[in-house]
Amino acid sequence: MAVRSSARCHRAPRLVAGLLAILVLALGGACDGPPRITFDPAGPEITASRAEARLANADALARLTDGTVTDASARIDSCVRGADTWTNRDEWSLRCFYRSATAYRADDITTAAQRLGQGLTSLGCEDPDRLTRLLAQWESVNPGEPGPGTSGFRPGVVPDQVLSCGGLEVWTRISSADDPLLDMVAVAAANTQDPVVVSTRAFSADEITELGTADRGAVVVFVTVVSLYHEELR
Repeated sequence: MAVRSSARCHRAPRLVAGLLAILVLALGGACDGPPRITFDPAGPEITASRAEARLANADALARLTDGTVTDASARIDSCVRGADTWTNRDEWSLRCFYRSATAYRADDITTAAQRLGQGLTSLGCEDPDRLTRLLAQWESVNPGEPGPGTSGFRPGVVPDQVLSCGGLEVWTRISSADDPLLDMVAVAAANTQDPVVVSTRAFSADEITELGTADRGAVVVFVTVVSLYHEELR
């Protein structure tokens, strides 16, 4: 019995060593670091894809603002890395987006919602009348607060809207010429928190000042169109 027990004791270290070797190999594969990013913002393929995205955004904004005079424009070109953790791992390692933004004014919030809904419908967006429906339900959703059409209503309290429009994403933000936070809304409409920023041109101070005058409408509508133009899979 002693001999057999000794044999088991000799085999145990070899077994443990084998398991440790497998673990080291497994951990080594998991700790090779993030995937290699091949993104070259000036590369010919990237440049061509970006140009296509810019044209698609311009066409979308033209349809969203059909016949409406716009008062400002901005653009953002940036990328975000995919998540790669034990609990969340994206199939892609990098995605780059081109954002085009503009702003226009309307006489009142109802007119702004109708005009925006028409543009979103023409673009084939999902739920294009979301803002109109929100305003119609405002009193029941926000009891006791000033509603659309009342003197105390401030358009800036309307939540931002994000809509899927085929291969595009459209963000809308509502403000007003007398909104003390108008400049912050303008920054939000043309800003990015993405870690990789290729280029950006925000709304200028002069444009924001112009939006703050009420000679062509008190309600300010910001529209941002987002296009994915580059993706790298793992």
